[in-house]
Amino acid sequence: MKVLVTGARGFIGRNLVSSLENLRDGYDRRAEHAPLAGVEVLTCPHDCPREELESLVAQADYVFHLA
Repeated sequence: MKVLVTGARGFIGRNLVSSLENLRDGYDRRAEHAPLAGVEVLTCPHDCPREELESLVAQADYVFHLA
């Protein structure tokens, strides 16, 4: 599963990315989070070029738009 986080440099985005990476790396082993163990985190800063953003959105299964 691929998750795109826009605004990943902000306070909420940075913490969301950190939490998703902890799930991916196996640091959070709660049973209810088991389906997220293989998550791939994609990020796009607020100044991301339009073409790159479109490519990332096309790849992502879920998008957290925080920018």
